[in-house]
Amino acid sequence: MAQVNQWAKHFQGVWEERAANRGLPAWFRVTALAYGLHGANGHACFEPGDISITLGKPSSQGGWEPMHKAQVHNAIKTAIKFQLLADDSGSTCLVVPGHAIQKDYGTRKPCPVHEAKHIKRRQVSKCN
Repeated sequence: MAQVNQWAKHFQGVWEERAANRGLPAWFRVTALAYGLHGANGHACFEPGDISITLGKPSSQGGWEPMHKAQVHNAIKTAIKFQLLADDSGSTCLVVPGHAIQKDYGTRKPCPVHEAKHIKRRQVSKCN
């Protein structure tokens, strides 16, 4: 007997707030960032270094200290291991697994980060 997969809507702003909570583990914060900012296609795109800044902390000399890129990488990999993010997530695009969300507004336009990688792969394969 098949089970119906019930679902409920969530407010993305709440997830963004969770991403800013430095008391939470980095893998959870990066997951919250994805859930807080994903579009209709499930992708949350960032400029290089943006996730590091978001997950950073106040510097002891004042200002802001971004999270080291290795820590960001580890946080993303841990979230993927826990199946909270899709395998193709990275530091410029966090991907919420398709089975976990359904967004009813916005266009499901291609992700510019993953589209560029796809085009690059096609060009390389033509050369071989």
